[in-house]
Order: sequence, then structure tokens, then C-alpha cells
Amino acid sequence: MKAFAYVNPATESDAIAALRGGGIARPLGGGQDLLARLKDHIDDPDRVVNIKNALDSKIAATADGGMKIGDRDTPGTRIHAEREFREETGFTPAGPYVELTPVQQRGGKTVMAWAFRGDCDPYKVKPNTFSMEWPRGSGRQREFPEIDYAAFFTPDDARRKLNPAQVAFVDELVALLARRLEPS
Repeated sequence: MKAFAYVNPATESDAIAALRGGGIARPLGGGQDLLARLKDHIDDPDRVVNIKNALDSKIAATADGGMKIGDRDTPGTRIHAEREFREETGFTPAGPYVELTPVQQRGGKTVMAWAFRGDCDPYKVKPNTFSMEWPRGSGRQREFPEIDYAAFFTPDDARRKLNPAQVAFVDELVALLARRLEPS
């Protein structure tokens, strides 16, 4: 287990800032078995943020295992990822979920991902749209889909198409699946 910083913020703002700071942060709020994940090298955070004291009355567990802080779901929580998946594909994900190790992209953005078993027809993807001025400077607003298309890929094809930092998600998932298929 690698060394990590332990942060014990006093306020909600400090807790959220600590979770959003650079590197990989993991919230600790009770009911989680983070130590086991650290020992098994499933998780390697740069810091653990104890949100229990700062947010005790404002933390709410969700029925699907996510977490809400105050009235909002925070980026980096599974409930946020589920909402994004629904908005971008039109499909509702269903657990059980496997949290993959977060990655940091070259520009510094930390990306978190969860895997789940499921099946969908990529031709039936119905993404939400967003508006933006196009052409830029024209004053006209146009609607665009959040994603162009969906498809299933082999691990090798996925590695070639992904952001280089996100290739680690494919590698971790392939390794997890291989361990599950090994004879006991």
C-alpha cells in the first residue's frame, strides 16, 4: 500500500475542495471498507478525505450505493456517473458495479469509472443534446448530440480509440475478468 495524505476538513466547502483537488482522492464517510481496498491494491489514492465530520448532517447515501453531499451529487461519485451514462446513451445502468482505479489525464483531469455487466443495442442509443453557438461568432445556436455513435470494441480496439490515460480502465477490467475466470 502506497503512502497517502489523510485530510480531515472542518467544513463542507473544505471537504469538496479536498475531493476535487489534484490527484486521486477517496472520500471516507463510514460504511466503506476502504482499508481492504487499499490492502488489496484495488485503490491507490493520493489522499483520503474524511468527510464524516465536516458533512455529517449533509451526507446522504442513495439507494443505489451512491452518495450525495448537500443537495448535489458530486463529480466522481457513482450516482453522478450513472446520470451521465443515462444522459449520454439513453440507457439506465444497473449494478452490481465494480469501481475501477481512477486515472489522471495529461491535462490533470482525474477520471473515475465503474464497470457493470450489461447488454444494449448500440444502434438504439439516444443521447441528450446540448446547444452551442455554431459557427462560432455567428450568433446562431445549434443542437448537437452528446455522443456521435456507440459500439462494442475488442480490448485492443478500445485501447487504440481511448484517451491514452483511460487505457488503464480497459487493462484493469481485462485483468479482473481474467481472475474471475481462473479455476479456483
